Amino acid sequence: MARTDTATPQPPRLPQRRPLDDHDGAALEPGEEYDGVRFADADLSRQAAPDARFIGCALARCSLDDSGLQGSSFVEVTIDGTRSAATDLADAQLTDVAVADSRFAGTELRGAVLKRVVFRDCKLDAVNFRTASLLDVAFERCMLDEPDFGSATLRRVRFDACRLVAADLSGAKLEDVDLRGSEIGIDRGYGSLGGAIVDTMQLVALAPALARHLGITVLDQE
Repeated sequence: MARTDTATPQPPRLPQRRPLDDHDGAALEPGEEYDGVRFADADLSRQAAPDARFIGCALARCSLDDSGLQGSSFVEVTIDGTRSAATDLADAQLTDVAVADSRFAGTELRGAVLKRVVFRDCKLDAVNFRTASLLDVAFERCMLDEPDFGSATLRRVRFDACRLVAADLSGAKLEDVDLRGSEIGIDRGYGSLGGAIVDTMQLVALAPALARHLGITVLDQE
């Protein structure tokens, strides 16, 4: 079955590559603007920089463990080979961002706004997307273990060749969310699957849980 056009997210709008300035190694500052900065092999862990702004930056092989970046904005940013464990990105704004080969564990994205963002070959463990807004977001070949999409809004979101384990969709609002070609494991929130696109095999696999959710008893006639 061909993918429907309405379910195809718009890709990040990354400008033509321009020369970047290497980060000087100083600690991140709250509310600071970083424009056209390359962070390579940088240890940015345990830093408090809420409301920082990253514009046209590149993060490669960095560590953001235990950093506080609440309310920060990332615009036209590439992130590659980076680790984010227990990073606080609540209420962050991510626009035109490409993330590849990175790992997120216990990352806080509660209330964040993601627009034209792609995650490729990433591992996301217990990432909190609760109440977040995802528009034109693609997950490609990603492993999502216990992702929390509770009360989040997902519009034109695609999971391509991904594996979702124990996902929480409680209270989520889905519109044109393409799950075809991925392994779906939902722990809570089957009632929020309206607005999702699945293939026949996925529907068959989901049928028992959907029947339980709807209170349908399935008994074969003897």
